[in-house]
Amino acid sequence: MSEPTAVQLENFQDKLNYHFKDIRLLHTALTHSTWAYESAEEDVEENERMEFLGDSVLGLIISTHLYNDQKELAEGRLSRIRAQIVREETLYEVAKDIGLGDLIKLGVGEERTGGRDKPSNLSDCLEALLGAVYLDSDFETCFKLVSRLFKKHYQLAIRGKLIYDYKTTLIERIQALGTDHTMEFKLVDESGPVHERVFTVTIFIDNKPYGTGVGQAKKVAEQEAAKITLDML
Repeated sequence: MSEPTAVQLENFQDKLNYHFKDIRLLHTALTHSTWAYESAEEDVEENERMEFLGDSVLGLIISTHLYNDQKELAEGRLSRIRAQIVREETLYEVAKDIGLGDLIKLGVGEERTGGRDKPSNLSDCLEALLGAVYLDSDFETCFKLVSRLFKKHYQLAIRGKLIYDYKTTLIERIQALGTDHTMEFKLVDESGPVHERVFTVTIFIDNKPYGTGVGQAKKVAEQEAAKITLDML
């Protein structure tokens, strides 16, 4: 097991534009349960309780933004936009942007199985980080930090552009055009050894080819093809 150096933590805080008064809070935010379990030190606190707090802080901040900025939207629409912003996929992208994967403290097994890039680990760690900042400072400081980190995804969600399930979105869009239109996800190629298959899927709308996606699973290839098709449309 390895943990971030003092230099790494200092550089991270510079990037975050927030420096902890109590650095122990940052260490806790970065501590995965597997690290705490395998650590030889006593009383090592994992980040799950901090994650719980950060989840609430994040939800309140995004809700406040939406309430103040989108006065014409009803509660149902506000809830759907908030759900898009605070979902695991968005947190994962933000966590990658700030390099959390390089700092998270993982147990040996979790490290070996790609835990540093696992969406659940990084999204949970980001929520724990927000909880740590809140405990170390105040709500206003957290508000500014979240506003900065989530600015791009917030704006995309407002414009209806923050999409993760591209396939469903595309199907709904084509269905909205009426029953005269057809769409098919066609597997056009399958290659590679059995344990490393690569699938290529092309979407045909009204028998015309649109986006083509490639992935190591058909679902991945379909999502990529749907994303490209939506961009084309």
